[in-house]
Amino acid sequence: MKNNFKLLIIFISLSLLTGNSLLSAQVTTPQNVKATVQSNLQVAGILITWDKQSMMSGHHMGYGYVPPPRYDIYKKTGAPEDTGSYSIVLGWYAWGGVLDVQVERGKTYSYYIVAVQGDTSSAASSVVSVTVPLLVMGTISGTVTSDADNSALKGVRIQVVSSASCYRNPDVYTDSLGNFSIKLLAGDYYLYLSKIGYFSEYYGNTKYFRDAAKITLAGNDVVTANTGLASFVLPTTKTVSGNVTDETGTPVRANVSIYKLRNNTYHWSRSSSFTDSLGNYSFKALSGDTIVVYAAPLNKLYLPQFFEGKSTYAEATRLVVSGDLANINFTLALKSVLPNGISGLVLDTAMVGVPAHVSAIAISNGRVKKQYAAVADSLGKYSFGNIAPGSYLLRVYPMNGYAPTYYRYDGLQSLDWKTADTVVVDSFSVVSNIDFIVVPRSDSGFASVHGTVKSNNHSVSGASVYAMDENGKLISYAISDANGIYKMTDVSIGKVRIVSDMAEYNSATSPLITLGSGSASSTVSNLELVQTPAAIVYQTSSSAPTSFILEQNYPNPFNPSTLIKYSITENAFVNLKVFDELGREVTTLVNAAQSLGSYEVKFNAAGLSSGVYLYRLQAGDQVITRKLMLMK
Repeated sequence: MKNNFKLLIIFISLSLLTGNSLLSAQVTTPQNVKATVQSNLQVAGILITWDKQSMMSGHHMGYGYVPPPRYDIYKKTGAPEDTGSYSIVLGWYAWGGVLDVQVERGKTYSYYIVAVQGDTSSAASSVVSVTVPLLVMGTISGTVTSDADNSALKGVRIQVVSSASCYRNPDVYTDSLGNFSIKLLAGDYYLYLSKIGYFSEYYGNTKYFRDAAKITLAGNDVVTANTGLASFVLPTTKTVSGNVTDETGTPVRANVSIYKLRNNTYHWSRSSSFTDSLGNYSFKALSGDTIVVYAAPLNKLYLPQFFEGKSTYAEATRLVVSGDLANINFTLALKSVLPNGISGLVLDTAMVGVPAHVSAIAISNGRVKKQYAAVADSLGKYSFGNIAPGSYLLRVYPMNGYAPTYYRYDGLQSLDWKTADTVVVDSFSVVSNIDFIVVPRSDSGFASVHGTVKSNNHSVSGASVYAMDENGKLISYAISDANGIYKMTDVSIGKVRIVSDMAEYNSATSPLITLGSGSASSTVSNLELVQTPAAIVYQTSSSAPTSFILEQNYPNPFNPSTLIKYSITENAFVNLKVFDELGREVTTLVNAAQSLGSYEVKFNAAGLSSGVYLYRLQAGDQVITRKLMLMK
């Protein structure tokens, strides 16, 4: 028995000795050690990396638990051949890399690594060294004074914009003597100066970035940039007044709103007032503001409208407040008494309500027949009621930094009316859950684009104009005014296309434009819209056809016009549309209630390119689709 016990002790001892020997053999020297500098304007560090080791660490290996290795990083200040000793800066239980931030610019550091497992260490790795470079900096300094009396201005905020990235560096402020000093890397810069009570401006005494003076800074340069600011004179207020009546001259109680606009397009702020018992209202507005005025009757039997009888936000008359504006009057029309309408929500991608202007545009035979306006509240709720039966495009202009879009059932954004989905409204139903999902617009650059929108040399008012990047993403947008003029500022520098859209017209697209900094950031892009051809529908027979028929168009192929004939066997709401080969809607030829009989439609495709198209007839639940070919 004693002999067996002695044998067990000897076996355990040999096992432990063998395990320690294996453990020692497994601690290998770290390989491929590298040191690289990681740096930005504020801090610098050195990243030490090495290869992972194929070691069965952290597992039970039959000899007990083997702990993971520790890597001791040894460091000294100076090159390997310099005098001085190494010291451990870090013990690291990981493979792959360590960042040493205890370094100074302009100094050299050397490192080696030892792997440690248990009481056993590997041999030292090869030594690596690296020098942390000094930053080559320059200085922009100057003094900011008042234009009025040349006195020093304290607390002026100075924003630095890099020409290369349009990145705003940390702001600086002038001291009590109006002085400032900014250390920056070599490069091109612009300064933007602002202070409460003074007009903000770019260095170079300009309001716009495109005209700003560029400061070129080389290493160790000191550039002086003295400038002055003009004191701000509070704008005077003007009175905007008028009355709201119905078509018989009877006063109508209404909530009248003034929307202040930026660039003739973006909703900036809103104020509102209720009419009194005589239908009168009055506002105060700042001189120089551009506004639109909207009257929403409290009695829902009347139609709301913008000034001068305009139905939608896009076509609303823009008023410049250069003095008191009197007789901004509204004559509201009664709605048709129909228990129908459209309702829904305007939401962002987080399903939060967005206030917005919503337009319902009745389209028939390729032409706008009627338009209605509604305003979505702070929860995004909107509704149209008592509207004429028909097929409607819905468009939204959000108020709070979101991009406009037409309505689509799939929730996708649509900037072209021909790719939007139509909402059909009958005489007795409310079409609900017509919800918009809107996305933010970029609107964050420093370039600007302006121009005109025309059709047959006539100005087009209320057209939407978009700046799109190379991938078709919306950057900014504008709405043309009564003279067809549009303007977009804060457009990102780079390559863009300018696109214009308006119902009844084919979209107009500019060539690719490169927007740069300085004077090149202001670009003119004029657009010419071509009106889509209207369809003329003839009823050729009122007798009852024996079957629902959509005939092949004649001639086919055709250029540019062709005739489409069809027959319906009962009174129905008829929809005849043309699509391209990808299924995108090109135009609506018929969208109206028709009595039974046979009809023909002349389709003019003068504005379309050659190719194969589909035309689809729908009457009630019956649908037929055929192909036609345009050859130019």
